[in-house]
Amino acid sequence: MSDQKLDILLEESLSICHEALDQLIAMTERIATADQNEWIFGDIPEECILIHDWIKDCKTLGFIPAAYVKTFSGGAADWDIPISINRIMLEGEWDIILNIGHIVPHEVFIPFA
Repeated sequence: MSDQKLDILLEESLSICHEALDQLIAMTERIATADQNEWIFGDIPEECILIHDWIKDCKTLGFIPAAYVKTFSGGAADWDIPISINRIMLEGEWDIILNIGHIVPHEVFIPFA
């Protein structure tokens, strides 16, 4: 694994200046310390590292209907699945949104959440 920091990778690969980046961090077991953030994100300022609070910060945009879920899952599931996104993504003025990593529906991990 490279020791190159995220800010440098984005600046070199996409010509995105790290001073203009905000990071929305999700699916962590605990909030990182300032030293850990610096190790991961390099010179991106602490105030640009935003924490995803899935309880308080999400807005439901709609639902995947139960009938579709039932058909798609071969009958294994038959309930509506909410489509939610962090309000930060909806309320911010973003030029580009990048997902580094992967997004997995939470039902995969916690089927009865």
